[in-house]
Amino acid sequence: MIDAVQRVRSYMSTSPWTISPELSVVDAAARMSEHKIRHLPVLDDGTLVGLVTERDIALVDALSERQRHRIPIHQVMRSSTYVCHPDQPLRDVVKVMVERKLGSVICVEAGKVVGVFTTIDAMRRLIELCQLVELMAP
Repeated sequence: MIDAVQRVRSYMSTSPWTISPELSVVDAAARMSEHKIRHLPVLDDGTLVGLVTERDIALVDALSERQRHRIPIHQVMRSSTYVCHPDQPLRDVVKVMVERKLGSVICVEAGKVVGVFTTIDAMRRLIELCQLVELMAP
C-alpha cells in the first residue's frame, strides 16, 4: 500500500552546508554565495545552535569588510529556529512555515541535522502537484 501522506524527507535538501558560530559574517556570505544557498544551520560541535540566513547577513552589509570579518555568526544568527523530523507530514510543516512566515525549516533526526526544507522546496512540490492536476484535467 502506498502512503498518501507526503513527508518532508522526500523534498528537503539533504546534507546541508553548515557553519560554526565562531566564523565571521564574511565566511557565511562566502559559503552562501559559493553554494548558491540562503540558509545555513549553525552547529557547535555537531549540535544545532541556530540559523543564519541571507537576510541576516544583509543587515550588516553596510559595514566595511574589515568590520564584517570581526562579527561572528553567533551575533547575527537566530538562536530559535523551527526544527522538524524528516518524516513529519509535509502539509503540517508547510502550514507552520506559512503561519510563522518562515523561509526554512531545519530537519533533525537522532540529534543530527540531516536536511533543510525551504520555501523553494515547497514551491517545487507545488509545481509538481499543479502538473499532476493539469494532466488529470479533461
